[in-house]
Amino acid sequence: MANGTINAVTRRASNITLIDAAVAIADGVWMDSMDFFQGSIDVTIVTTATVQVRGSDAPTIPANATHGNQVGSDITTSGQYSILNCPRWLKARVSAWTAGAVTVNTTLRKQVVF
Repeated sequence: MANGTINAVTRRASNITLIDAAVAIADGVWMDSMDFFQGSIDVTIVTTATVQVRGSDAPTIPANATHGNQVGSDITTSGQYSILNCPRWLKARVSAWTAGAVTVNTTLRKQVVF
């Protein structure tokens, strides 16, 4: 899969691959997260790397080389991490890499109003 691949969409959520098997420092692609309220980031780091989740509230999509602001802390171990209050644009970035592959997926959820 390529960075930015939409894997699943439902009425309440979307699952998107932000970075797929990166084996070097890499900038993901910005995705439009305006319709989403919160979500989770699933990071798989095989060996050694640092991942950053980046956000931007710019009115138009930033260039992929633009880093925006960091959402949360640096991620250095595989795991699932929460995002509360999604920014307008969201991407993942491998900011440091030593060895292995890095994959980052997100599931973003829409706010449910009853």
